Amino acid sequence: MPIPGEFAPVESQTITDHVYQHLRQAIHVGQLKPGQRLVDTELAEALQVSRATVREALRMLESRGLVTIKHRRGAFVAELIPDDLRDACTFRTLLETHAVRLGAHSANEEELAALERLIEELHGAAARQDFEQIVDLDLRFHLAICYFARSKRLLEAWRGMETMFRAFLLLKYALYDDSALIAGSHQPIVDALRQHDAERAAHLLSAHIGDTAERVLEGLEQERQGVTTRPA
Repeated sequence: MPIPGEFAPVESQTITDHVYQHLRQAIHVGQLKPGQRLVDTELAEALQVSRATVREALRMLESRGLVTIKHRRGAFVAELIPDDLRDACTFRTLLETHAVRLGAHSANEEELAALERLIEELHGAAARQDFEQIVDLDLRFHLAICYFARSKRLLEAWRGMETMFRAFLLLKYALYDDSALIAGSHQPIVDALRQHDAERAAHLLSAHIGDTAERVLEGLEQERQGVTTRPA
């Protein structure tokens, strides 16, 4: 059946997208603080949009790990608790190092080439300082490593923490910018996989996750003590 001629082109940016981007930026630069309640009526009035538009934008932010929506309580800017973050990063390291050890022996050329393409895209996103795209690509890289385990349960465990990982990585860019180094930090892991060096791949991956975690946790502690670490 032919498509009706009166169909209009779909706009690439909707009002909801604009509201989402506005709120995301406000969270990123600290105008909206962790734990702050986000009242849809107040936001709708301030932004001159409908409450439905605000609610949809808040759901988008929730899917990115930036907002928590609590039943009968409303929406809040997500809070990252240091102990929870440390625990999640430890568990993430266990999952990914197990997977990468297996990948050092089982990964095929197609899978390794896919990782290389993600690194190339990371270089592009880093050059643009597109932090949200960097986080997307970073998570896709690490998820691809998890697939080396060929384990449904491992993937489910990792995906269950993905929202926290996303919020954690976005917070990193609110604290400090390592975008110039991010793509290069992934390449040695792929090099070790190509050399079938399981222990080196696992060591590099563990250090990559652990170093980032410690820097973010240190930044969180400094912010709690009133030391400003956000980039200008």
